[in-house]
Amino acid sequence: MLSSSFKLETPKKFSVVIPRVLSAVLAHLKVEPDIRAGLILMKYCLNHPEKFVPHEGKKNTDIFVNAKRVFFAFFLGFSQCIISIVIEIMIIIYLASIPSLIDIILKFAAMTSIVTFDDMYAGALYEEKMLKAVGKKLPIEYKKYMGVNYEKRQAGGENAAIQDEEDIDLDHEADIDEKCVENPRKGYCILGFARVIYKTLRIFYISVEYYFLPFLAVALNLGSLPT
Repeated sequence: MLSSSFKLETPKKFSVVIPRVLSAVLAHLKVEPDIRAGLILMKYCLNHPEKFVPHEGKKNTDIFVNAKRVFFAFFLGFSQCIISIVIEIMIIIYLASIPSLIDIILKFAAMTSIVTFDDMYAGALYEEKMLKAVGKKLPIEYKKYMGVNYEKRQAGGENAAIQDEEDIDLDHEADIDEKCVENPRKGYCILGFARVIYKTLRIFYISVEYYFLPFLAVALNLGSLPT
């Protein structure tokens, strides 16, 4: 695609447009779960930084947040999200340069296999400790409204209005305490910067990628289709 000889090929007949658009939609359905998984991992890292602690054999095991370890986990989700977005856009643009029907099908299959490389690698793991985590869900212990409740309680005392996301009995002090948790990112600038990155990618994902990116293939093909 970076070659000087690369150019978008104007479709000369409608039968070429259909496989290009269908391939773009299928690529979107294939790649979108990876983008979402990357965003979920980034969000979990930022909302639960205390989960990433040093090994037991190391000193300073009482550190509340190890920003270095959180960064590596966050970068893993960031890389998965960015790579998936770039691959989807590349597939759409590259297929728009192929005039042959059979070439579109073959190169679409070859390029989408790149997205499944991590799944193939994970499937090849044998007798690894990581396999014990397969199928398990990450424990969610902090949500944004809990930090809001904590700030309200700090400012307004015990009688401050408590926001709730679920139906619980707020007459019990234990339930109220569970809904009032200090923001774990407080005091860590690097985590605040990482959250800006996460929110930017999430806005792009919701407003552009999830709904409208497949229409890029429609614009590249129907927009140049001869009348």
